[in-house]
Amino acid sequence: MGESFDIGCDLITPVSKLYKSPAKFNGTIKRVLVDISDVEFDDLAHQVKIAIATQ
Repeated sequence: MGESFDIGCDLITPVSKLYKSPAKFNGTIKRVLVDISDVEFDDLAHQVKIAIATQ
């Protein structure tokens, strides 16, 4: 929760042990889709408040 939402790069914690951060994606990103349809609104609102507070 304390890490930013990176698209096209990984600035802090790598998602895999196959590379080290910071890492930059050199391909082409055509679309980013974030599906929050299964998330309860209260949970989402709470997480957004935490994310904003820690920016």
